[in-house]
Amino acid sequence: DVDCACGQQCTDYGKDSWCAAGKKVACVPDFEACTESSECVGGLCLGGKCAPACSIFGAGATCGDDKGCVRLEADKPEGVCSSKGPEGFGSACNGDTGCVSLFCHQGTCGKPCNPFGPNTCPLGLVCNGIGGSVGACGAAPQTGGDDAGGGGGGGVDAGGTEADSGGDSGGGADTGNGAGATDTGVNGGTGGGTAQPGGTAGGASPSGCTATATAPRSNAAAVVLLLAMMALVTRRRRLSVR
Repeated sequence: DVDCACGQQCTDYGKDSWCAAGKKVACVPDFEACTESSECVGGLCLGGKCAPACSIFGAGATCGDDKGCVRLEADKPEGVCSSKGPEGFGSACNGDTGCVSLFCHQGTCGKPCNPFGPNTCPLGLVCNGIGGSVGACGAAPQTGGDDAGGGGGGGVDAGGTEADSGGDSGGGADTGNGAGATDTGVNGGTGGGTAQPGGTAGGASPSGCTATATAPRSNAAAVVLLLAMMALVTRRRRLSVR
């Protein structure tokens, strides 16, 4: 078949071989009429003409510097050489042919890349898959960050429980952990005792004034005092009779 023209095939007639009419197999050059892609040298028949096939990942090697490769299907890199569009990288677009890169993704001109190959994106960008065998250069996807706020817990209390910074008006130091407290008092007196839940210690009254604690007298002392007074009265009466 090598010696036969495009659209012919070598046929044997006894001892001789002749070129006879046959199918066109990968022999039609680019931009020539075709009926199916198998007829074209580039393997692509588009609009009734053989078109130069290319890959959007490396259009320059096939299409030259003045043209680019536009994909034929959104999720496949195979395409056809085409004139470049007017819009630059990052500009708004309505389709691939509107971009210099011939690649429009989510309304913006971008750069295509192979998500399964080496990273060919500009510095600082990575290849993000967008479907099938096609990717688009962009920022690395975020994976989530640490929550610096934690679970919203309250502050740490040195006393182990809720700290009572208010203390009591009597000067007592209330640590807020239920332990005993020393109340120096506003008048310099010392009132010992166990701190109450409200923060009142020693002789501090609820109103904030300091009361002096008075120890109750014993019943025996009261009886002795009463007997002494009665004896004194009786003696005076006897002296007055005399």
